[in-house]
Amino acid sequence: MSSSKVYTISSAFPNGKVDTARLTLEIGQSSITIAIDYIKTYVDDCTIYFKTDLSAGEWTTMDGLVAVHTGEPIPHNSETADGRSVVRQTIVNTAVAFRPRSISFKTADPSTLHNCKPDGTDYDDVTCKCYDANGDEITQAPYTGAVKTVIDFEPEYYYEMIGGGVDIPTTITGGTTNQWYGSCIGVPDIPAESGGSIDLINEVNLEADRDGILTLDGRGVLGLAYSETLHTNKIRFIFKHPAGVSERLQLLFEIFR
Repeated sequence: MSSSKVYTISSAFPNGKVDTARLTLEIGQSSITIAIDYIKTYVDDCTIYFKTDLSAGEWTTMDGLVAVHTGEPIPHNSETADGRSVVRQTIVNTAVAFRPRSISFKTADPSTLHNCKPDGTDYDDVTCKCYDANGDEITQAPYTGAVKTVIDFEPEYYYEMIGGGVDIPTTITGGTTNQWYGSCIGVPDIPAESGGSIDLINEVNLEADRDGILTLDGRGVLGLAYSETLHTNKIRFIFKHPAGVSERLQLLFEIFR
């Protein structure tokens, strides 16, 4: 069997709606022995992910839970014992778990890309490429002619990004060469006229930063759904630098999934 399943919200759930917190609780209280990973809802799809494969019997149980799920939020006490109001806030739309990510690499050297899980295995959702002054990719060392290093982040799941940052070494901060710039494009594989190639961050002069870390907070949520063919959740980070100069940078993502 599999570790995930997609349910159509409008037809599989009796009231045509899902409350992920309630459904997570209902799964935890059921006879299903495999731990749930997360639940993702997008448009009319609700995808339920478990840590490992469920048996046929457990999927039957899951189908039964979906069939009786009301979609109503779990009641919470609206007042404390002394009568003060309790306010619940959220900063995301449908994601339920905070999953920050970090990616480190050196400019002009794709072999230095580090994008690993706590157990040391690669997430395999990031690429690092270098380009020369003509815009041609340099596919093998030496990378002495590289003036642009490009990082593509494309995980195979829906996620919501609320902010992030980049660690900048002291060898760059406070410089005066005006050759170190960083920018970011959302959904770069789709033309701008079709709603893609979004300028998320215009070129920022990394030398102008004095603190060694550039932090960005959009004070909102950017929700991106994965598509293997359209690449609708890909984010591209572009770093321009002096030819062949290799400096360590680290990207930090604040994402929910």
